[in-house]
Amino acid sequence: MDEEESLSIWLSGLMYKAGFSSANARIQSAMASGMEDVLSFLLKSDSLRVFSSYADGWGSCLDKLDGSIEPSSDIDVTVMSGRQPIHPVVDAQLEANCQAEHMLAEYKDGHVFFRSGFKPNFSIEKSKLGMVDAFDIIVALDCCSYPSIELLQDGYRTRTGRASCMPERIIELLRAEVFGDSPKCHAVAASPPNLPAGSCMRVSTTLLERSVMQNLTDIQGQFFIIVKFLIKRVLSDIGLKTYIAKNLLFYMLDETPVEKWQTGSHLIELVRTSLEILVEMMESTDSEDACMKHFFLRDANVYFKKEHKKKAEIVASVKQTLVKIHEEIGKFADSLTELPVGGMQFHALFSLHLLAEVHIAAATGTERDAIISAFGEVRDAHVAVSEGPTEGSLDSHLKKLLKQISELPDCVRVSKDWLKALAYLRVGKSLDAAAEAFQFSISKGMRCPAEGPEVQFDGAKSAILGMLQEPNPLRLQLRDGKIVACTLENELTPLAKLIAAMRDGTVPSVANVFTEMLQSTPLLPMLINYRKVEQPRALSELRNFTRHLRTIVTSFSPASLIEDDID
Repeated sequence: MDEEESLSIWLSGLMYKAGFSSANARIQSAMASGMEDVLSFLLKSDSLRVFSSYADGWGSCLDKLDGSIEPSSDIDVTVMSGRQPIHPVVDAQLEANCQAEHMLAEYKDGHVFFRSGFKPNFSIEKSKLGMVDAFDIIVALDCCSYPSIELLQDGYRTRTGRASCMPERIIELLRAEVFGDSPKCHAVAASPPNLPAGSCMRVSTTLLERSVMQNLTDIQGQFFIIVKFLIKRVLSDIGLKTYIAKNLLFYMLDETPVEKWQTGSHLIELVRTSLEILVEMMESTDSEDACMKHFFLRDANVYFKKEHKKKAEIVASVKQTLVKIHEEIGKFADSLTELPVGGMQFHALFSLHLLAEVHIAAATGTERDAIISAFGEVRDAHVAVSEGPTEGSLDSHLKKLLKQISELPDCVRVSKDWLKALAYLRVGKSLDAAAEAFQFSISKGMRCPAEGPEVQFDGAKSAILGMLQEPNPLRLQLRDGKIVACTLENELTPLAKLIAAMRDGTVPSVANVFTEMLQSTPLLPMLINYRKVEQPRALSELRNFTRHLRTIVTSFSPASLIEDDID
C-alpha cells in the first residue's frame, strides 16, 4: 500500500467519525421527506417538494453529517404551478404526440423557450439568531416528459467510449422516473448567460439527481463531500457553482469501475481524477461562460456563476489545486468535526416545534407578552448553544448553558429538552451519558446503528413521523402513514389559501391575505422577529414574503404581479 492509499484510508476513517455514512445520509433524506409531508399538510397542498442537498442527504454541511445545515446552505422548497404542462419540442414526432392541453415550447441547450413571468426564486435568509434555516422558494412548471437522457439510450457509451459503470440499481430508478407513467420533470425560471432573463426556463433533472444521491455508498458520498469542499471553500472566488461537484460525481460514477469505490483507499485518486475531468471539459469548449456538459442533458452546458473570472484563470486555479491536492485535503481533514455518540438531529424542524409549543400556550390562555418573552428566551438560548464556548473549560460552558436552559418557562418544555441535548452535543458529550436527563425522544434524535440491518429510507421516515406524534407538540396524527392532523394545521390557513389559488385561478389580494395573517395567532411575525423594537422590519419582511407567495401561486403577467396593494 503506497502513501496516498494510506492517507485516503485515514481520511475516510475521519469522515466516518464525522458522520459521513450512507446510513446517516438516508436518515437525513427521510427527515427532509417528513418535513415535506408536514409542510404539505399545513399548507393543504400536494404541490410542494423539498429538494437541495439537505434532501439528497449529502452536502448540506461539509464538516459533519448529523442533520444540520451550515449557514451558507439552504433548503429548496419547490412549488409546482397549476398551469398546463409544458411539452418540450425537439422534433416533429414529439410535437405530433403532444396532448392538446399541453403548451408547446422549443427545447434547446437544456432550456424550454417559454416566458413564465416567474422570478428565479425567493430567498428567506437564515435567521441572524441561527434558529431558522435559510429557504429558497422556487416556482416550477410541469413538463409532460423528459428530454432525451443519453445515459438511458440503447447502446450508450461513456464520454470515453466505454460501457457505463453506473450501478444497475440506480439505472433502474432512473428508468422508472423517465419512462414511468407519471414522470415528474419540471422547468424552473433560469436563462443561460447569452439570453435575456425571463426568455426561457431551465429543465430540471432534480428527481434524477436525487435517485443517484440517495443511493450512494459510503465512499461515493465521501468523495462527493471532498469535491464539494474543494469547489466551495478552496476554489470559492473564481466562479465555480457548487452544482459542478454533483455533475462531476455523476461522470465519475459513470466512468469509474466498481472496485475503485469498494474501500477508501482510492479516495484521493478519485478526487484528483474528477478535477482532471473538470479541467479537460473546461478546455474543450471555446465558450467563456460554459464550464462543462450537463451529465443528464448532454446537449446542455453547466455554466459558471454570472460574475466569474476569465476561464483561463479558472483553469489555472483548478490545476494549482491539483498540484497542492494533499495540502488542500489536509485542510479539509482539519475542518471535520468528530461527532459524539448520539443520533441524527432534527435541526430543520426545531422552529416548527417551538411554534407548536407557542400555539399550545396561546390556546391555554397564556398571556401574549409571556409567549413572546418565552419565544425570545428560547432564541437567545439557541444562540448561546450554537456559538460554543469562548473561554473556560467545556464542562463549565455546559454547566452555564444548562442553567440558562433550565430557566426557560415550562410552556416550551420540549424546546428546553431539545436545547439541552444540543448543548451536550455542542461540547462533545454523548447523549447516552445523560439519557435520563431527556424526557422526549425527539431531543435525542434518531440513532443510526453501527451494526445490524441496513437503515432503510421508508423505515427511517416512518420512525421519524412516529416521533412527531403525541407527546411531541406537533401532535401529528397518522392514518396509513399519512398525516391527518397536526397542532398547527389551521395556523397557516392564509398561506394555504394562496397555494389553493393555483387550482381555482382566483386572484388573492395581498392586502387581504396580510391582514388575515395578522388577525390569526401571530406566529409568523414572531418567527421572523420577536423583538418589539424591530417590529416594523418584521412586518415589512412578512409583506414581502406574502407578495412573493402570491407571485408563485398565480398565473398572470409580470406587470400584474408588481401591483402593491398593501399600505
